[in-house]
Amino acid sequence: MKPKRQALVPLKQAAAVIGVMLVCVAPLAVLASENYATLAIEVHLTVFAWNAPVLPLGVVVLLSCLLGALLLYSVSVLSALRDRRALTKLRRRVVELEQAQAASAPPCSAPSLLVPRLEMQVNQPSNPAPPSASRGAARPGSLQRGL
Repeated sequence: MKPKRQALVPLKQAAAVIGVMLVCVAPLAVLASENYATLAIEVHLTVFAWNAPVLPLGVVVLLSCLLGALLLYSVSVLSALRDRRALTKLRRRVVELEQAQAASAPPCSAPSLLVPRLEMQVNQPSNPAPPSASRGAARPGSLQRGL
């Protein structure tokens, strides 16, 4: 009998991702189809001294969004690499400090805590009441309230 293969992404999470994508992409598709005439306008783009070929406005906007995403990704990768280097340095430092502490301190057992012991002495009566006596019965030497 073959073991059941697990999915890479649970079904509920996949459905949630697809739902979010539809919520984001559907309005963009509607916006693009309603403004097709505007997005089809050809523009002349000049960057410094370079003249770009004539491109539709939609393509220029799409390229600028892709360029922004690429720049964001590169900045985040560089930041993650810097953080990784800092973490490796800190981990090495922790190992060094743990080794130095283990070498300098003699091995000790768990600290023993001396807890003071309280002993209570209970004075038991020399003549305990017979077991047949009820609770409401008066005992010698006790005060009984009258009704």
